[in-house]
Amino acid sequence: MLMCFSGSILGNLLIGEPLVTPFKHHRDILLATAIWYVINYFPFDLAYKVAKFAPVHLVVCIVKEVHRTRKIYDGVGVAYKLYPNAYLIVIAIGVFKGSGYLEMRLFERLIRGIWIPASNEFLQPSLLSSMIIGIHDPFLPFENIFCSLFLGGLADALKRATTSGKPIQASAAPNNNGSSSTAGKTKEKKNE
Repeated sequence: MLMCFSGSILGNLLIGEPLVTPFKHHRDILLATAIWYVINYFPFDLAYKVAKFAPVHLVVCIVKEVHRTRKIYDGVGVAYKLYPNAYLIVIAIGVFKGSGYLEMRLFERLIRGIWIPASNEFLQPSLLSSMIIGIHDPFLPFENIFCSLFLGGLADALKRATTSGKPIQASAAPNNNGSSSTAGKTKEKKNE
């Protein structure tokens, strides 16, 4: 339950409201308990497999993002009523209301002792685009275009394309005395 209502708990902590306020709605607690029970204890993990099926998972992610947007809107609205001229506080409370699960999960992992720095959500963002088109780094397409245009990737590709059709000829490399190696071999043959 701490993870289900973590955004509200952290937002209430920052605003100064009671931390147990999210638990006063029994319907929400029963719904979260029922979903948790079905996902974890349904026979043959059928509920989990259905939830991970791509079209169903896409719908669940869209609903989750809409719900997160509503939480951010509500958090910003409450914070703006309390602190009308403090925009940084309003934004911080909106962020914590919307993504409280991520911060609470980091705190929970620290308490359990399994904190892994690479598992931080700031380093691996969970975006809807990563699920739809398979890009886990949202800046990767832009980095590839920038690198190919401005850091020599395009010039190197063009150079390889133009020189790959021509055969590479071995050039006569100079010896230590300044003459080419083929000239030295012909002198040796003449001496014999």
